[in-house]
Amino acid sequence: MSFEAIGAESSQENKSLVSKATEYFNLIKESPIGTLATHATLFAVGVVAIKSGAAELLVPQL
Repeated sequence: MSFEAIGAESSQENKSLVSKATEYFNLIKESPIGTLATHATLFAVGVVAIKSGAAELLVPQL
C-alpha cells in the first residue's frame, strides 16, 4: 500500500510530504485535546475531498 501527496513533483518530495504529515498528526494526538482536533481535521479533509471529487486521489493505492 502506498500514499501519494497531491502536487508532489518527485518520489522524494512525496515521501517528505507524507512523512511531515504523519509527524504532525503524531505530535497532535499526544495532547489531551489533540485526539478531538485530529478527528475534526480528518473529517474536514474528508468532506472537502468528497465534495471536490478528489477522494480517489486520497485513498491508498492497493
